[in-house]
Amino acid sequence: MPYLTEGRISYLEALRKHEGLPKGLIDSYAWHVAVWQAFPGKPNDSRDFLTRVDRTDDGYRLIILSQSAPIVPDWWGAGSWGTKEISSAYFGHSRYFFQLRANATKTFSATRLRSGIFCPLELTEWLDRKGANGGFIVEQETLQVIPSGMDSFVRQGKRGFHSISDFKGVLQITNKEQFYQTVMQGVGRAKGFGCGMLMVVPLLTGNLPK
Repeated sequence: MPYLTEGRISYLEALRKHEGLPKGLIDSYAWHVAVWQAFPGKPNDSRDFLTRVDRTDDGYRLIILSQSAPIVPDWWGAGSWGTKEISSAYFGHSRYFFQLRANATKTFSATRLRSGIFCPLELTEWLDRKGANGGFIVEQETLQVIPSGMDSFVRQGKRGFHSISDFKGVLQITNKEQFYQTVMQGVGRAKGFGCGMLMVVPLLTGNLPK
């Protein structure tokens, strides 16, 4: 059974230095390192969780979707933290409102080099391809595409970048098993850096969440 965790932490707490976090939570790589501490005893395991971090008025909201329940890391301090199991019935609906923060990329066949996608039309086409292989289609009249720019981070003393885009709208499910796997495995690249989590809410009426 998958688990969904929501944690909230103030900007001040996020900047505090801790063991393994010498500069605090300063970028997406620092968050990547920090969230591993919520799954102790698995230093050599493959990552089986997805994350998303959003800024709020007074701090950060961390969302974790995982195969096992995380623990509250020591560095979390006085921030709130809550985990709940997700029922299998949650994935049995036919339509969902969704939000996705993704690192959408394309590869140039001649050079095999990879580049971020920023054109809204190309981003829409990218998401359609992911849906075709992921058990869903996007209701195009509901889709909002927001190219958000570049995420900068420092890893092992070297600066790196990821292109970031936000999507939201309504999905129709074409294959429930594929859709479940897509939700659990994420969409696109940079999943260890806060990208790829397909956040979904069942649409039980004709109204969309605000």
